[in-house]
Amino acid sequence: IETLHSQIRARGPDGEGIYRESSLALAHRRLAIIDTSVSANQPFFWGNRYVVVFNGEIYNYLELRVELEAEGFTFSTSSDTEVLIAAYAHWGQACQQRFNGMWAFVIWDRQSKHLFCSRDRFGVKPLYWAERDQQLFLASEPKQLRALGLGAQANRDELSRFLFSGIVGATSETFFAGIHSLLPGHNLTVAHNQPIRTNRWYSCSAASVDLQAIPSLLRDSVALRLRSDVPVGSCLSGGLDSSAVVMLASESLSGSSPNPLNCIHARSSDPEVDESSFASLVADTSGSRLLTLTPSADQFWDNLPEICRIQDEPFGSPSICMQYFVMQQARLAGCPVMLDGQGADEILLGYSKFMVLALSHAWHTGGIKLFLRTLINSWSANASLTPSTTLQYLVATLISPLRTARVSRRLSFLNLSLEPVRDLYDAVSAAASDCRRTQLLELFQTSLPALLRYEDRNSMAHSVEARLPFLDYRVVESALSLPVDSKIHNGWSKYPLRISGILPDAIAWRRSKLGFNAPERSWIGAYSREMLEQTLDSPLIAAISD
Repeated sequence: IETLHSQIRARGPDGEGIYRESSLALAHRRLAIIDTSVSANQPFFWGNRYVVVFNGEIYNYLELRVELEAEGFTFSTSSDTEVLIAAYAHWGQACQQRFNGMWAFVIWDRQSKHLFCSRDRFGVKPLYWAERDQQLFLASEPKQLRALGLGAQANRDELSRFLFSGIVGATSETFFAGIHSLLPGHNLTVAHNQPIRTNRWYSCSAASVDLQAIPSLLRDSVALRLRSDVPVGSCLSGGLDSSAVVMLASESLSGSSPNPLNCIHARSSDPEVDESSFASLVADTSGSRLLTLTPSADQFWDNLPEICRIQDEPFGSPSICMQYFVMQQARLAGCPVMLDGQGADEILLGYSKFMVLALSHAWHTGGIKLFLRTLINSWSANASLTPSTTLQYLVATLISPLRTARVSRRLSFLNLSLEPVRDLYDAVSAAASDCRRTQLLELFQTSLPALLRYEDRNSMAHSVEARLPFLDYRVVESALSLPVDSKIHNGWSKYPLRISGILPDAIAWRRSKLGFNAPERSWIGAYSREMLEQTLDSPLIAAISD
């Protein structure tokens, strides 16, 4: 247990604890956010029966505490951890449905010898597991399990999915053979002398809402995620999503805090992807304090080994490095909690590729006339959409065999099976004209899992907790229930956010979408030779290349 524990010191610099029984050991490192006193440290005990270790936050813990007190429960701390374990003692596994938060927790029932593990609805917080010699190992990061010699071999199926499609986290597999990720909205249970069982506890249900409900739900989500006994800041790229979060957070704090919200912006040295003017506009409008950093190519190269180490698994964009620098600056600025806009693109159809959904909807509801009007509007409202890119999205989304053939030719030097990625491409094509199915794929397989992993590793490496208001389950379920033409309207993506009144007009009606874009050409151009040399020296690359 000490080996597992020692690998993730940065995730919990404020406290630690270990609980042991004859057949079990639980360890925890604490990043103290709510009730920072030692009485809230973990492992946390409820009576003589339950022990919990918990990573994350239950944002509605105050409301749940009142409800439990009405049932006769008493509390000795002001922590959300104590509310969590009391909720489990009262409602059992059904407590998960009552939580609004992000979490990975493990509860040991000392009486029944039953282990219960839970991961939040969308997988904001990670939980990995592996088996060896009839022993179960649980961890927050794969590096903990690898330190025990688990996952020593590469998982070729996951390599295939990544190299042929760029997708990671689509299944419970990881890049390390034998190391599994507990899927979002799933439980893992081990009863006495019984095998490991996993089951899905959350399905994204449909909500009955109208377009006007999204801003009020988002406002409440931000207010909940400002609950903290330590300072809260926000990432600010200057795009719609982070700008909306900053505007709402500043509004919520204006009556309760004398200090402005600290916002961190990573400025690109490439003028083509420099969003600093938009970030400044949002900071000025909201009354926030803007801290801007401009990472250089040398900083990128010098920090790349450490970023690769903390990420554990491959990533495909230097923008992950920009996020790393933002979280590093957040900790230096004294903000151990940071809000961010992750998830908005998936729930409000923010990516350019989603124009396929709008075009399909137009074709089926209004024929060729509405299709052409939607096409022209999309080119007008979105700077990254052209006739050429639109055709590429249509072909790639609708015709799975063509996409597979193209990828196969382009990466013909790889000695890897195409089958793992073929299944993903087929699923994307099958859902191409079904907005809800497409968005569920994005949330649980093709987009969000990777983004959440990047953010969790980058933030926790600097002892920072990232909170994501757009992934409040009420916001997600409501957004997914809206029709396509409410989310992409007259060519404008994320339409509910644009017309919400939350954003300055110059932000609300931006045609460009960037989002902490790194100056990729200068960064990679400066060190392309060194990268190539290291790649060619890799035994793994040699093993999977012809």
